[in-house]
Amino acid sequence: MNSYEAIRDRYEDALLERMMEAVRTAQGQAALAENERLRADPGAAVPRSLDQKCRRLIRRGYRKGQLHRSGRITLRVAGRVAVIVAVLMVTFAVAYAASPAIRTATNTWIVNTFKDHTEIVAPIPPDYDPSQPDERKTVFDSITLQANWLPDDFSLYKSTDSYIEKNLEYRGPDGGRLFAAATFTIGTSDNIDTEDSDISYFTIFGTPATLISKRGREAHQIVWFIEKAGTTVYVFGENVSERDTKVFALNLEIKYNTGSGLYSLKDVDLTSYPEHLSDWSAQQLRDYFADSGIFIQQGCSLLQDRESFGMKAPINEVTGYIITEDPTVYCLIYTVMKDDSEGSVSDYLDYVREKHKLPIGDPVDHLADRVIFCYGGSTDQDFIDAMEAAYNRLITELGVTPDF
Repeated sequence: MNSYEAIRDRYEDALLERMMEAVRTAQGQAALAENERLRADPGAAVPRSLDQKCRRLIRRGYRKGQLHRSGRITLRVAGRVAVIVAVLMVTFAVAYAASPAIRTATNTWIVNTFKDHTEIVAPIPPDYDPSQPDERKTVFDSITLQANWLPDDFSLYKSTDSYIEKNLEYRGPDGGRLFAAATFTIGTSDNIDTEDSDISYFTIFGTPATLISKRGREAHQIVWFIEKAGTTVYVFGENVSERDTKVFALNLEIKYNTGSGLYSLKDVDLTSYPEHLSDWSAQQLRDYFADSGIFIQQGCSLLQDRESFGMKAPINEVTGYIITEDPTVYCLIYTVMKDDSEGSVSDYLDYVREKHKLPIGDPVDHLADRVIFCYGGSTDQDFIDAMEAAYNRLITELGVTPDF
């Protein structure tokens, strides 16, 4: 069995365990409902004499069990290399000290370190009630995965979208495999193979991530967490370089709805704005999206002219809206120069039309009347949907036919 198959076996075992946990949770909810029904039914009451007898038997059995169990607990604890409670590995060492949000998130995790692997346990949060709809599960259900970069000759092998798991697997030449999964992890545990491995840390989508690379062969794992979705994200690479595994992870598009209700489209009077979109300034674009309820105070709003932005491209001004905390929002809107005496503007616009991206690599969502809109790189699907609605209303009311 090669290392990839071993990883998959462990992963599938963990997935089966989670599926069984989901079944047990559903059964538990049914049992709780039946218990409530019986408690409310006077005819189902247990006679007092029988109740007392049962309690005596339970207490006697519990005392016997404690005597036998104490020896097993001692042996189990002695077999552990270390148990670290309250901090999720050293992945978050710097971020933990700097960010209250990360401190709150990591304090709910338990890490058990063994000789050949590390177990990460996600205890059930105090506010989690399996009998009630949970915001984190709702956010997880909205998650979509898309790989925006692959090594040459790699293609999709299979994908899964289930109650607790969403994944993509790609295969390439020479046994190359890339695998990405988002898994709902509240009240579950995961084993990560860290034997004979080099471990390093970096930031992905504004979140601390762990990179685990096997010594002596091309086998790599990357793990990070989406707190608002109660989700762990895994990326595996087999017979693929560490660089390609990392680039694959960094270009993994993960979008989800937070249900925050932050963005609600508001009416805007366009009579005070220019008739043609190409005449709009960056300030007017920012005002429009702010008045529309999209650029709000929770994020950082920016406005720069060509000189202060420092771009050599034929960009006149730029405005935008950015949130760096999870879920991230990254929105930039560029106005393109009108003076095309040297032909650079037309060449620039032709490139954007053909590639649907800027020459610097940023993907472009829309090009309309010399205005470039970039916001699809956000992970907050609520923001993307609201931005799309405000954009569509803008071009419809101005009568603009967009390039795309």
